[in-house]
Amino acid sequence: FYGCTSLASIKLPASLETIGDGAFGGCTSLASIEFPADSSLEYIGEDAFEGCTSLASIKLPASLKSYWLGACDFDGCTNLASFSSADAADSTKPFLYEGQDTLVPTLVEHLVVDSSVTFIEEQAFVGLKNLKTVELPASLQSIGYSAFDGCTSLESLEFPASLNSIGSYAFDGCTSLESLEFPASLNSIGGGAFLGCTSLASIELPASLKSIGYLAFQRCTSLASIELIKFPASLVPSRFFT
Repeated sequence: FYGCTSLASIKLPASLETIGDGAFGGCTSLASIEFPADSSLEYIGEDAFEGCTSLASIKLPASLKSYWLGACDFDGCTNLASFSSADAADSTKPFLYEGQDTLVPTLVEHLVVDSSVTFIEEQAFVGLKNLKTVELPASLQSIGYSAFDGCTSLESLEFPASLNSIGSYAFDGCTSLESLEFPASLNSIGGGAFLGCTSLASIELPASLKSIGYLAFQRCTSLASIELIKFPASLVPSRFFT
């Protein structure tokens, strides 16, 4: 279907296991791709959807294997703003969140994390500079090292009540992040977790917090209000806010 510029929508069969290289490349009118709930799709070839400039959102099936999703599959999809994968019923770590293997299109502005995910691994979404909003699931317990490092457009974030740890440098350099509300379940914030979040204006640390890492809020130059709820001052490390 390469270059079928009038093709507007696709409904793929459940039996489909492979989408070949360049299969829908250059389909500039393609705005909708529907994968069935019982999809058998495991492989998407290189440049499969390259240049699909009308494609605004996509939800990939849980059957897809991480190592068969190419980094260039969505190159030139200049309107692709929402990206997610279907829940993997037999896994607490669907392919989309396996750390450095994650291949999320760099132009994505909105990201939905699967409802089965309990842990976002290190560098999972590092450097997604267009990412503005993220929906985190109620199941999430931990955010890993540098998970959202360098997501400079990230404006808002709602942590679930289940979250108990935020890793070192998890949100380092998220310069558009203005406010945070930490859940009562949170036990630890890693070193440099919010380093350089220059738009962050206020924080309220919960009573459940047991440790805060070195330089956790360093260079948060707009931070004007900090509330420590029953948090012992002795546990605040040196150069915590500097």
